[in-house]
Amino acid sequence: SLGSTTITALSVADTTKRPPAYSFQHIGVDVVDIEAAYKRAMEAGARELVPIRSVKTNGLEAMQAFFAGPDGERIELMQIISGEF
Repeated sequence: SLGSTTITALSVADTTKRPPAYSFQHIGVDVVDIEAAYKRAMEAGARELVPIRSVKTNGLEAMQAFFAGPDGERIELMQIISGEF
């Protein structure tokens, strides 16, 4: 639960027979305070994959981090500093 927002991911049968990497790469969450969101995730038991870092591309500047959720899913936190995504 993210405040009053809840995100639920459901598993469904993949009828395409593609490897899992083709059907799901990661979940991205836009946050306003990446430090607080990252700390909350780590305190809840998330496993760090990529620590908070600065990224710049195509006129966008952001802070970003990746962690593994409870079932191993990759979750990205992103705080936009300038530009549009």
